[in-house]
Amino acid sequence: MKKLTLCLGALIATLSSSLSAAPPANGKAQSGQMMNQPAGCNQMTAEEQNFCSQIMDMNNKMLFCSKFTPQQKQQAMQMMGQMDASGNMMTADQAVQQVQGAGAATSTKPKTSGGCPAK
Repeated sequence: MKKLTLCLGALIATLSSSLSAAPPANGKAQSGQMMNQPAGCNQMTAEEQNFCSQIMDMNNKMLFCSKFTPQQKQQAMQMMGQMDASGNMMTADQAVQQVQGAGAATSTKPKTSGGCPAK
């Protein structure tokens, strides 16, 4: 029983010291989400970073940060909060998926075999 009390005491002390740790030198506490950002995210505007912090799926974050053009980023940010096809408010993840789907649809050209059709 004494060992259990010591272990619990050590656990509580560890938790309380980690919770009261000082913020980084720049005065801004970094959330775990910001530390898990893909490489391209730190070169975005504050508005884009705010939007990116609302994206939950890491693949969607990667798309938004690294693959999207500035126009696609703007489009996704504008779409969030609008109504989707089922009448629900669109999330950041849904907006990224919509823009990605639209980009894929417009980037593929119709396939033509050329020449005369077979008779």
